[in-house]
Amino acid sequence: MSMRFKESGVAFLLGVLFALQVTGAERSAELDRAEEWELAGINRESAAAHMQSEADLLSEDADLKLRDREGIPTKRRAVLAAAASMCFRAGNLYGTAAGNLDHAAENWGKSAASFVKLELPERARIARERATHAQTGGTVACRLAAESYEKAAIIYADSLLNDSPQAAKANEKAAAWRENLATRH
Repeated sequence: MSMRFKESGVAFLLGVLFALQVTGAERSAELDRAEEWELAGINRESAAAHMQSEADLLSEDADLKLRDREGIPTKRRAVLAAAASMCFRAGNLYGTAAGNLDHAAENWGKSAASFVKLELPERARIARERATHAQTGGTVACRLAAESYEKAAIIYADSLLNDSPQAAKANEKAAAWRENLATRH
């Protein structure tokens, strides 16, 4: 065996080892990236859940206030104003939750793509399922935002409250969320 052959063989082996090391580093970086996208998706879903929970409470409190039809008009006016404000804030929270869930869906999709590159089909499948779930949740939150703003607009327009500027603002926000819903179908 010639010395030249041995040198070229050693060089070849060193090249292969270097390529494997780079591939291993790239694989590790891709796995880190996939897991960061997963954690970002989890954080977005968690933020959305907290917002939706608070919005649900506001909506329920507004409904309780609206059931109280008794009382003097000045008290009734204050009750209507509080209920309308709660519905409007619930719309804000549902809307923010929808945005977080949309971001979560994107994050899960990016995570799934990384897992596909890494040839981890089970983790890719789970990430795709989470993306679909977040996307569906975003649509639900979007609908709840529209409904909350619509309810606020109706209350603001009540003859006893008669707050046309706030009713208009609530109607604009409801329309924006309805338009958002229309693009999701």
